[in-house]
Amino acid sequence: MMISMYCQQGEIGKAKDVSDSMAIQGFAPDLAAYKMLINGYAKSKRKDEALRLAEEMLQRGLTRCSNTKHSKEA
Repeated sequence: MMISMYCQQGEIGKAKDVSDSMAIQGFAPDLAAYKMLINGYAKSKRKDEALRLAEEMLQRGLTRCSNTKHSKEA
C-alpha cells in the first residue's frame, strides 16, 4: 500500500495526499489506513494532525472492534 510506504519513509504529506485522492475517488480510508497515517503523524511529531485524524476515524465509526467479530464463549 502506498500510504504505508510513504509513512515508513517519513513522507507523511505524500501519504495523506494518496489518502485524500482515494477519498475523492470514492474510496474512503479504512481502519488500517487511518492507523498508518496517525502513526506517521505521531512519528513526525505532528500531534495535532494525528489527533484530528483519530477524531475523524472515530466519527466515521472506525474502531479496532468495528471490523472484528466477537464470539460468545461457552
